Amino acid sequence: MDDETTIGQMKTEAARFYKDRGWHHGPKDLAISTAIESAELLEIFRFRSEEEVKELLKDPEFSKSLRDEISDVALNLFGLAQTCGVDMSEAFMQKMRENVKRYPAKPE
Repeated sequence: MDDETTIGQMKTEAARFYKDRGWHHGPKDLAISTAIESAELLEIFRFRSEEEVKELLKDPEFSKSLRDEISDVALNLFGLAQTCGVDMSEAFMQKMRENVKRYPAKPE
């Protein structure tokens, strides 16, 4: 996968990952896993200032940890959406339309 990877490809890859392992987690377990992975994402920022994080982003090891945790969250979200019959792309775009109305852009 590369910079041109689509959301559709990511959804397919997540579904294949779960299927190939025979993992059939229910919505509750996937929601819990998403929360746990989100906490692990938060952990790498804990007690660090914005300036420290900006510097850490230059460190390949830190950047890999960040990518890994973001990917773990995404995998669980894709699994949760698929298990619940939610089209994540459609849901995201609908929510963004609602957000635009709720939070109008500031005039320049």
